[in-house]
This record gives sequence, C-alpha cells and structure tokens, in this order.
Amino acid sequence: MGDYSIVVKGLTKKYGKKHALRGIDVSLHKDEIIGLVGANGSGKTTFFNICSGLDSPSEGEVSVLGMNPRTDVEASEMIVYSNMRLPVGGTNRVVDVLRYYEIMYDNFDIKFAMKLVRMFDLSEFTKVDKLSTGMRSILHVICGIAARCEITIFDEPINGIDVSKRKMINKIIMGDYIEHQRTIFITTHILSEIDNLVSEIMLINEGGLVFYKGIDEVREMMFRADGDKEQLDSVFDEKDYCFRQDGEMSSFVIGYGSPNGKLANDARNKGIKISSVSPEEACYYSINIGDNKEVETLWD
Repeated sequence: MGDYSIVVKGLTKKYGKKHALRGIDVSLHKDEIIGLVGANGSGKTTFFNICSGLDSPSEGEVSVLGMNPRTDVEASEMIVYSNMRLPVGGTNRVVDVLRYYEIMYDNFDIKFAMKLVRMFDLSEFTKVDKLSTGMRSILHVICGIAARCEITIFDEPINGIDVSKRKMINKIIMGDYIEHQRTIFITTHILSEIDNLVSEIMLINEGGLVFYKGIDEVREMMFRADGDKEQLDSVFDEKDYCFRQDGEMSSFVIGYGSPNGKLANDARNKGIKISSVSPEEACYYSINIGDNKEVETLWD
C-alpha cells in the first residue's frame, strides 16, 4: 500500500446507461488534506460513497488503507464520511447524534465535540430536524472532526454556513489536523473556500479524472496575459493557451505554465501584463476550454 490512503484502478460507476464515474486511476497520498473539486454532478459524492463502502463500483478496484471498504469491517471503522445525511434520524437530539458517534468510533472525542457544540452555540438538546441548514452542516463537521478516523471525508462541509463560521471551521480542521494527523478529504465546487487549507487537489469532471496535483503545482499551471491583440499574437500560438478573449480595447489569454516561466517572461518583455491564476481559476480553465462564444450568442 505504501504511502497511499486510497488507490483506485479503472473505477467506473454506472446508473443504467449513465456514467457517474469513468475509469478513474489515482493513488491518493496519506496524511494530507486533499480537496476533491468538481462541478455539481461531476461524481464527487459517488467517488466517496464507493471509497467509504456505501456503494459498489460497476467496474474497477478500490483499496482503502490496503483493504476493501465494502467487505472489510476494519476498513469501515477507519473511515468517517461526514455529510448532510447524518446516520441518525432527524428526530434525535444533537447530543444523541454525538453519543451515536462515540459508540461507532473508538477515537471519538466527546469532550472536544461538546466544546465545539458550545463554541458554535448549537443547543445539545435540539432535534436535528429543527436545525437550520447551516447548523446541520456545523453538526456534521463536528462529528467528522471529533471522530479522528484515519480517513476523514467532508462532503461539502460549509453548505449554508455564514462566512465568519466558515473561516472558523477551516481553522478548526487545520488545528485538529496538526494535533492529530490523518488523511482529510474535502469535496467542494468552490475551491476558493478551502485553497489555503488543502495541500493537494483532485479535479474531476463528468466522472473522469482531470488531474491530481499538489496545491503549489496547481498555482504554477497557468497565468493570465493582458495586452492588445497584436501583442498577444506576437507571443502566443494556439498551443500556448487554453483560453483567449479578444476585445476592442484589450485582450487576454490564459497561458500554460508558470507566471515566472519562459513564456510568461517573453510576454513581459513585449509589454504584456502578466498575473497569476488562482487554483480555482486553474481548475475552471482545465475543464472549460473555449472562448465563451456560446454564452455571447445569448445577446445576439
């Protein structure tokens, strides 16, 4: 197994004739905070349903910590999958949910969980079905982080949570990761919310793997070059960029490579303005190749 938490080979999931996952091959590192990024419907939840043993692949192999998550009981005890579908009925109180997790997971820290409940002003005697969407999200984050499993999966953990509490949650996840190192996965379609938290990114689109890279490597994938059309034509061939937009006053391209690389420096020397592309933008341009002509036709 080596230093990998999850290894999948040819992972495919079909629902009838529709593919949710398409032949994914990837080995995900241990003891990292990994963001699984993709648009809604890209296959993020399906991927982790299979990796946590809640579903079976149509084709391919899945190994979690060297075990089959579907058949190996020991594997299921090492994984906590935290999402809005809590494994306890909505009529149960918050404290009942915490006690359930304490029974299910040997490492669950009930004292730490209660500290978080009070920190977020979450009444322990309120029934789950009476909680707002944001408070329910906070509860599933608390359950996931306090379980301290070797593999912790958060599926869209900040859904419905206000900005100040989102920042607090990110600090708590990072702080507890430092104190109790393990592999943490966070699924999201808004990478900017977590790009300072994750160390690696796995991008999927329409059920297929686009890339799996370290966050610093993603920051070096692309750059933006702004100038007039003639300036850009003097530096960039079509193979040098994934996106271009020409305007009457100015134009820009999203070029391949580092903002400090040779191509970017050649552009600078031509008077072209070079700027960095965020990890979220790099993911966007990796799966949205084109020039938005279809969008522009809306106003024709």
